[in-house]
Amino acid sequence: MGLQDLNEELHSRDFHLDRMLGHTAYDPTASGDGTGEKRQAFEAAGKWRTTVRPGEEMIFMQQQKRKHRVALALGGIAVMALLIGSVFKIRALIYSEEQITLAVDGPRQVASAESSEFTVVYGNRNWSAMKDVSLVVAYPDGFQPDEDPNIKISGSQLEIPLGTIDARTDGRATFSGKFYGSRGDTLFLKMRLRYSPTGLSSQFEKEEQYGVSIASSVLALDMLAPQQSSNDDNVEYVIDYMNQSDRSIPNIRVKVEYPEKFTFVSAEPAPAEGNSVWYVGTLDPDRKGKVIIRGKLSGVRDEVKKVRASIGYVTNGRFVAYGVSEQLTRIVIPPFSITQTINGKRDLNVNAGDVLNFDISYRNESNIGLRDAIITMNLNSEILNYWGLRQEYGSYDSSNQTLIWKASDVPALARLNPGDGGTVSFSIPVLDPIPESVMGKNFSIQTTAKIDSPDIPTTLGSNKIIASNTLMTRVNSSVGIGLYLAEDDAFFTGRGPLPPVAGQETVYTLKIRLNNAYNDIIGAKVTITLPSGSRYQKKFAPDTEAVEWNERTNTLVWDLATYRAARGENRDLRFQVAATPDVSSVKEDLQLINGIVFTGKDQFTKQDIRVEKSAQEAKYIQRENGSAVNMGVMGQ
Repeated sequence: MGLQDLNEELHSRDFHLDRMLGHTAYDPTASGDGTGEKRQAFEAAGKWRTTVRPGEEMIFMQQQKRKHRVALALGGIAVMALLIGSVFKIRALIYSEEQITLAVDGPRQVASAESSEFTVVYGNRNWSAMKDVSLVVAYPDGFQPDEDPNIKISGSQLEIPLGTIDARTDGRATFSGKFYGSRGDTLFLKMRLRYSPTGLSSQFEKEEQYGVSIASSVLALDMLAPQQSSNDDNVEYVIDYMNQSDRSIPNIRVKVEYPEKFTFVSAEPAPAEGNSVWYVGTLDPDRKGKVIIRGKLSGVRDEVKKVRASIGYVTNGRFVAYGVSEQLTRIVIPPFSITQTINGKRDLNVNAGDVLNFDISYRNESNIGLRDAIITMNLNSEILNYWGLRQEYGSYDSSNQTLIWKASDVPALARLNPGDGGTVSFSIPVLDPIPESVMGKNFSIQTTAKIDSPDIPTTLGSNKIIASNTLMTRVNSSVGIGLYLAEDDAFFTGRGPLPPVAGQETVYTLKIRLNNAYNDIIGAKVTITLPSGSRYQKKFAPDTEAVEWNERTNTLVWDLATYRAARGENRDLRFQVAATPDVSSVKEDLQLINGIVFTGKDQFTKQDIRVEKSAQEAKYIQRENGSAVNMGVMGQ
């Protein structure tokens, strides 16, 4: 067959018709012959159905719609995910928090109260700028930032505005200040870089913490406390402080936090705020100071009591410590118990001239017998009258002002079985007045009773003090009131007859004289009551005193506020009254004042003070030389 004949056959209509009839969708390998039979067999087998049963058309359409909706939803989710991923991809290319850097450069150790500078290095490695940038530094109570016009300080944090940080740039911010604390303390500065990326309204923060330790303190503080104490016994805390720097430090205070069940008794010097704060003021270089605190400590066996002393200053209402000292005292229950009472009490205040009646009670608290017990009582005080000491048993050693009781004085001390005990007694008066050779004020009497036995030796084999008890008895202030006639007064001139004459007016210049010997008195007032026949002339001196007249009650009130103790010094108030006796009072004494009452509160003993001069006592007026004034009314 030639090429022309072959081409015509391939493109002929019959050739294509044969191909279409020979290969069908039901059997692609079959020829056109027998096609009908095979198609019928295919449909009969259920592999192809062209008809729809009743009701199936609706179900089919619903399925198609659901498939369409699911396809649309999945497509939407895919588009959204693509968009979100694109946004985050774009944002990551423009801004990332990891591309913001923050570091601190400064000393890791500083001396207390010395200024130190810190440099905060920040950087923006992003491709976009950061706006509204500021550096915020939160600092502890022990840090005081230096003043800087570019720094805003509020509460316990400072803020430095930085404005805008351009892309791919670095910057620095500096601040300085002083650390205050004890040696070894570690204080932390917390840095926060606040910013908003360009194009975003949200604010972000980058944080960094920096620790600084105190290498040395400018103020040294040391406290001594007993390692052991009996229950309800007196204890003494001694606090020493010193300025170790080469400059003066102002506004210094000493503060003490007492253990639970501690009862404050006294302190030298007296506290300025409550019973626990002392105002030192400015402490110069190498200057030392001391605070001695006395009190009573109670607790149960083996209980540990902690006392804490601090020295520092107050800023923004907070106490900041330069130095801190803590001590522990353990409560012990010794084999012996010993207690003392004064006038039947274990806590009382006394006055100059009072007689103190002591009872010392002792008891064997152990489970074994104790032999040859000895009781001692130390009275080491300059304000007791040893000439008035009365002791029924025992002896007195004047060289160390100690009373002693042995078995030869009290036979029961030869052997004390478990639970056995007894009491020894004596009495001694307080000096009146306390001589000026005893310097100072805020006087107290410390007495210590002890008991020992050789049956409980120390490691060295000598007698051991088994029990002791100390009492601190405070002495109240002593206020004296005198009433005098001032005849030669530089400010006021009296007139009229003296002695007084019936029917004639006499103007008197009276003087109230006060003295306060031992303790300061707060809220001090003098109330002077006049009889109705005595007329106040509304004149007093010195005019610096606070005096108020109540005409309805006929009383003159002299307000002294805080009356400071000063032995040997007087405080005077002069005022004038007038009286005209009538004939019915002839040969009687003229009464110018009905009474004088001094009131106040002892700042040391916390006891209310009341000193009164009655009408009978006020009737007898004296001249300043001590001679009596004749106030008997004479007839005309």
